[in-house]
Amino acid sequence: MVTPRGWTGGGAGGTYEYRSPDGGAKLRIAPLEGAAVATLKDAQLLAGTGVAPTSRDLPPSPTRVGKLPAARGRFTGNDGRVYDVVAVQTSRGVVLFQTSVTTERPAYDAERLFNAVRQSIQAER
Repeated sequence: MVTPRGWTGGGAGGTYEYRSPDGGAKLRIAPLEGAAVATLKDAQLLAGTGVAPTSRDLPPSPTRVGKLPAARGRFTGNDGRVYDVVAVQTSRGVVLFQTSVTTERPAYDAERLFNAVRQSIQAER
């Protein structure tokens, strides 16, 4: 995973959090214990964020990260942010990549950010 240029943050306790220079965009990477990608619910995809989904912008759908099964969804949370989530099934469990932006951010800018983060997720070799 590669964070965009200028982002700051780091990890503690197995969870990593990064912020854009203006604070409007965030990336959270965290394990989800006791779950499987194939059975994840909306609330599980947003686990650890402290928000509940108020709408599904893109319903969760299966995808892959290299050879690993994954799921992807996009939600608007009750905090007014848009969350693009990729959940990857690893040999140790599920890892969540939760990218979010404020709703004030232009849609094309948010889409570029979400695409860049998704495309940079790689399976460990």
